[in-house]
Amino acid sequence: MGRPVGLCGPGDDPAYAAFLVRAGIDSVSVAPDSFAAVKQHGAAAEERHYGEDRHQPRTTESRSTRHEHQASFELVFTAALVYAPPLQNLSGTAALPLDVVLLISAFPSLVWASDEVRRRARRRHHHS
Repeated sequence: MGRPVGLCGPGDDPAYAAFLVRAGIDSVSVAPDSFAAVKQHGAAAEERHYGEDRHQPRTTESRSTRHEHQASFELVFTAALVYAPPLQNLSGTAALPLDVVLLISAFPSLVWASDEVRRRARRRHHHS
């Protein structure tokens, strides 16, 4: 296969998250209120399925690089829907106020930092 696969839908069910990981899913888009549960269940399923090598590439392009490309595309596409006047008319969107943009721009860094802290703690616990 070798093609990136994403799904928009449920992932907060641990059994479903495990199924998606075994199937080789690359990404899951979820509602903000289920993000934490989906992230937790997905990480646990990846740990069980892949072990410590869960981030090893399955193809010549690494998973993290694919995820970066997917995230970049989603950001550019969303920005176009929100800020390009022709697409605003088509999608019924409006530009966000600057204070809201500044507020939400902090979240990716916070999520990344918390994930790195969790991984570091798991590695220390695993090696001791």
